[in-house]
Amino acid sequence: MIPLEKEHVEYSGDCRARLIIRGQWIYGEITPMLVQIFAINYDYYYEINKADGFLDKEDKPKLNELGEQYFIAWHENDFFSWSGTIDYGGISLEEAKQGAQMLVQDRIKWDAPITLNYL
Repeated sequence: MIPLEKEHVEYSGDCRARLIIRGQWIYGEITPMLVQIFAINYDYYYEINKADGFLDKEDKPKLNELGEQYFIAWHENDFFSWSGTIDYGGISLEEAKQGAQMLVQDRIKWDAPITLNYL
């Protein structure tokens, strides 16, 4: 893996995605695989339900104190994309890391966080 030396932020209208951290795990005891955790500044499932007209009045976006939630990306792109395999990670980095760990049932070696806060 080539470490990123500075924050990676993408913008698409009002939507923002940040690459937070990368890790590596071993598939089949021989193949190194990349996992990445991105923060997005909206509740993906809330927005889908809103667009489809399925929200209840009491529904609220599930975001952390920074107004973000985390997704686990199982691809090698340096950018956030819904293509490929993406899993919901939660509203904290620790929750997302634990979720990734549970999904692969293996030890993930995490790199140092690329960023935790906006610069």
